[in-house]
Amino acid sequence: MPLHWDGMGLSRYWLGLVVHMMLGCFLYLGPATAQTLQVNLDYGSFEGKLSTTSNISYWLSALPALGVNGSEDCLYLGVYSRPWTTGQPLRPVYVNFFSSRFVQGSASSGPPGLNAASLEVSAANDFVGVGPNHRTTAFGFLPGSEVFEAADADLNVGLLDQQYALEWVQKYIHLFGGDPGNVTLWGTSAGGGSVVAHTITHDGQTDPPLFRRGIMDSPYWPKTYAYNAPETEAIFESLVSLTNCSSPDTAGHSNATAASINPLACLRALDVDVLNAAAYTITKSDKYGPSMFTWAPVIEPETGFLTQTLSQAVQNQRFNGEAFISTYAQLEGEYFLPSALNRSTSSGDPPLNDTVAAFGVWLTEFLPSLNASTRARLETLYPVEGATETIGAYNQTWVRAALVFRDLVLACPGHWIAEGAESGGYQIEYTIPPANHGDEAQWWAGVEPIEAEYPLVYEGFAGAYASFVQTGDPNAHKLTNASQPALPELGATQEEFVVTLDGFSLVGLDSLPARCDFWLDIAPSIPV
Repeated sequence: MPLHWDGMGLSRYWLGLVVHMMLGCFLYLGPATAQTLQVNLDYGSFEGKLSTTSNISYWLSALPALGVNGSEDCLYLGVYSRPWTTGQPLRPVYVNFFSSRFVQGSASSGPPGLNAASLEVSAANDFVGVGPNHRTTAFGFLPGSEVFEAADADLNVGLLDQQYALEWVQKYIHLFGGDPGNVTLWGTSAGGGSVVAHTITHDGQTDPPLFRRGIMDSPYWPKTYAYNAPETEAIFESLVSLTNCSSPDTAGHSNATAASINPLACLRALDVDVLNAAAYTITKSDKYGPSMFTWAPVIEPETGFLTQTLSQAVQNQRFNGEAFISTYAQLEGEYFLPSALNRSTSSGDPPLNDTVAAFGVWLTEFLPSLNASTRARLETLYPVEGATETIGAYNQTWVRAALVFRDLVLACPGHWIAEGAESGGYQIEYTIPPANHGDEAQWWAGVEPIEAEYPLVYEGFAGAYASFVQTGDPNAHKLTNASQPALPELGATQEEFVVTLDGFSLVGLDSLPARCDFWLDIAPSIPV
């Protein structure tokens, strides 16, 4: 039975399809017992099962058949927890937003961290995990004036999907043993960026509050343009052009009458696979170019979901939530660079290689709005030969460019929020090779061999996250002994918690704060 959002303020959807939020998604937890766990909501009853392997109760259902890359009929969620009986104390909740770069992915594998709830590493912790789906690409992030002005469409609907899931948690999670007043958001990459979005939405004054804490793993927060900026209007026009919706001539469309009214009506009349193909083309068209943006959140007018940029929220110190962990990987910017920057011979368009000149070409492509004086400041902070808190020295264009991208898009967004946290902010740098984008997620994405091979890292790293979800303090249920440090509060110490295969250390922040201050200072021209 579908969980309808209609009675909870369901807003407009740009493709206009009927959508539901269902208990759904697949997750293999081992064999289930014959016992079923029935939860009665105000619109229907749902039966869960208990895994005899993991001792996890779960409420799931099969997803419907999807198109080539998905469809709007995807709004499902799963609920997972240790067994609980009505009348027992309610437990903390974490809601995990899947990683996707806002272009792909799903919650079909269940929320990461589930093993932290079921294995011995977190015996002191007992919480409920929720994994919701949300729409991506054009289905979730189509920008432009036409979308804003349409009476039956919304901007940032992928984020609205997430917000409705959070509202569902507030209304119903107590029936699964979860405490709606003790919710932590958690995500990696675009999932972490989603945590950023909910932290600053509604001018940081969401009422009533939907969560208390956030964990941002490598939070992907690309440039956030106004909904009607030239960059965003170009994306809308590209989708219209690629789908032949830019002309009143609607031959070949299934609904010529509706499609002839306006481009948005034409898009609605198309088959989902046509839209998916066009959205994918747009995604690939600007992978390393000046936008590095395509499908992503946009800034809306005052009545919208996302009314301010992250930099404005940081400057105003207005956040939803009170405590945050922000994690970034040492070399994760490399994932987003054209590989030619790491080669001695030139390739690509424009031609790039591992030279100072090529760095300048890439920088112009990536950040075309920088003027001469700002570029000079950037090159001072990111010199040809330099160092970071954990990289002793570098002299490669590849590393230099990777640090620029890492700091602007992945490290500084989380740093700003953690530093300004009301009741506790913590920063972690993950340096286990290759230390690339999202590598830290392997420690809690499932029961992996690396966890058994390096139990110290697993207990100290995943254990800190579990403690944070349970108590709001990553050190309250510390599992490592006195030889390993506790996580320091960022605002008090200006130190970060560094993860290595040999264990953990505390490192003073020498260069990152100055670099993040630089990006905050020039943020209006980027924008971020």
